[in-house]
Amino acid sequence: MENSLICIKNLFELINVPFTTGYLKKKLLTHPEPESLLAISDILAEYNLESLAIQLTEDKLDQLPLPCVVSKLLSWRNGLEFIGNGIIGFSESKMNPLANTVQ
Repeated sequence: MENSLICIKNLFELINVPFTTGYLKKKLLTHPEPESLLAISDILAEYNLESLAIQLTEDKLDQLPLPCVVSKLLSWRNGLEFIGNGIIGFSESKMNPLANTVQ
């Protein structure tokens, strides 16, 4: 749940959407798949924010409008990533959120 929570909070802060961390946690705790893009999409829909799920290759990431949330599946890391304003924060595990933050 922590990875999804970090992504949503970062996104909401960047686009100035008012939220409470407690409410977001509650929504994620009751979601059947709290660590998924579906959970993020469902919460965005509750805030009347549109989202779109697409599948593309890594070389096309620079064509995505920012901010965005990306889910990558690699042999050495799985995780949700938040990309916005030149900041990439990715969560390698629930134990180490934002382990590799690059600015």
